[in-house]
Amino acid sequence: MEIHPKSLRSFLSIDALLSLLALTILYFLAGLLGLQLQSAQTGITPFWPASGIALAVFILYSKHLWPAIFLAMGGIALTMGIPLPTAMLAAAGSVLEALIPLLIAQRFGFNGSLRSLHQLLMFIGISWTGPLLSAGIGISSFYLFVGDLPAAPLNLFLVWWLGNSFGILLFASTLLLLNDFVRYDSWENLKNPWLISIGLASVLISLGAFQDVTSIQSPLLLTLLIPLVILSSVFLNFLGTIVPVLIATLIMMIQSVNYPVEALNQDPLGFLYLDIVVLWVITLTGLVVSVAQREGVRHMRHSWLANHDGLTSLKNRHFVENRLINLCQGLRQQDNRFSLLFLDLDKFKRVNDKVGHIVGDNCLAHIANLLRHSARMSDTVARWGGDEFVILLPDCPLPTAQQIASDINRNLEENPFVHGDHVFQLSFSIGVATAKSGTTAQQVINQADKASYQAKESGKAVVLAEDLEATK
Repeated sequence: MEIHPKSLRSFLSIDALLSLLALTILYFLAGLLGLQLQSAQTGITPFWPASGIALAVFILYSKHLWPAIFLAMGGIALTMGIPLPTAMLAAAGSVLEALIPLLIAQRFGFNGSLRSLHQLLMFIGISWTGPLLSAGIGISSFYLFVGDLPAAPLNLFLVWWLGNSFGILLFASTLLLLNDFVRYDSWENLKNPWLISIGLASVLISLGAFQDVTSIQSPLLLTLLIPLVILSSVFLNFLGTIVPVLIATLIMMIQSVNYPVEALNQDPLGFLYLDIVVLWVITLTGLVVSVAQREGVRHMRHSWLANHDGLTSLKNRHFVENRLINLCQGLRQQDNRFSLLFLDLDKFKRVNDKVGHIVGDNCLAHIANLLRHSARMSDTVARWGGDEFVILLPDCPLPTAQQIASDINRNLEENPFVHGDHVFQLSFSIGVATAKSGTTAQQVINQADKASYQAKESGKAVVLAEDLEATK
C-alpha cells in the first residue's frame, strides 16, 4: 500500500504525536484502575474502563490513534509479567475490539450520536460484539503462550467479555453523551434539584451495596438503582441515565481497597461479577429508556405538527380537509347536516404595515384564541392559511351556524387587538355553507369560500352560501 507523503507528515505532526501520547497514558492509567478489581481465581477484571475510552476517542477524534491502544495495552500486559507474545496478541485484540465493529457500524450510518434509537442500537451492538473479539483473542493467546489457565476457559471468557462490554457501555456512552451535552444542552441542567436528589440517593444505595461485597445483598441492593435510573432517564435524559451508574462505579472502585482477601476467592467468576452484571443491565436499561423517551416525544411532536398550525396551535388545513371528507362520506339523508364557516380577516394588512410581521403573528394568535372561545366544544377551529380560518360545525343547522358566525364578529369587536398605543379593531368576512347528502368536501369548501368572498365584496359580516345559490 502506498503511503502519501502528506498523510505521513500529518500522522507524524506534533499535534498527532501529542494526541497519541495522551491517549496512551490515559488508556494505561484506565487499565491499571480496572486491574484493581481483578479476581484471584481468574486474574481478569470484570470492569475495563479503558475499552470505553478507546472507542469514544476513535469516534470523536480519529481511528488513526489506534497505535496508542496497542502501546498502552502492551505496557499493561508487560507490567503484569505476561510474556511478550501474549501481551502483543492481547494488545491487538484491544485495538480490533473497537476498530472492527466501529467500521462495520459506520458503514450502516453510525455517527456516534446516541440521540436516536437507531444510533443507540448500533452502539449497543458494538459494546457486545467488540468484547467478544477481544476476549476470544485474549484467552487464546493465554492458552497458546502461557499454557496453564488460572480458571476454566469459559469463566475467563465471560469475565473478560463482561469487563470490556461494561467499560464500553458506561464510559464510551458517557463521553459521547457528554460531548452532545456540551454542544446542545445547558450547563444550568447540572443545578437541577432532581439531579442533586438522584445523586444523593445513588450515593446512599451504592454505599449500602458495596459495604459487604461477599453478601448476596450487594447486587440486590444495586437493583434499587433500576427504578431510579428509569425515572431520571425520562425527566433528565442522559444525565439521569449515566449519573447514578457512574456514582455506583466510583464508590465501587473506592471501596475496592477495603475488600477482604477472602472475597477474591469467593466465586469462580470473581467476587464482583454479579454487581457488574447488575450495573451493566442498569446502564443498558437507562440508555434505552432515555432514547426511547426522546424518540416518543419527537414522534408526538411530528404527529402534532402534522395536524396543527405551528403559529396559532389550531388545527391545520390538512386536518380539516380529511375531516370534511370523512363527514361527507358518512352523510345520509336522515343525518343532521354539518356546516362550515370560512372566515377571512379584514384589515389585517394594517397590522403588519404599522407594527411589523412579528406583531402580526401575535395578532393571529390573539384571533385564534378568540375563535376557540367562540366555538362550541364539538367544533373544529382551524387556520386555513395566512389570515383565513375555518370552523367545522358538526350537527349544526344553518340558523345555528349563522348565529355562531355573528357571535364571532361581536366577540372580535369587543376584544380588539392591542399593541402598545395601537388598538386594532378587526372583523371577519364570513361565508357559511351547509353540507347536504351527496355533497363533496370540495363543494362545501368552495361554497363557503365564495360566500366569504361575497361578504368581503358587499361589506356584509356574514353571507350564506344558500343565498348565493338562490340569486343565480
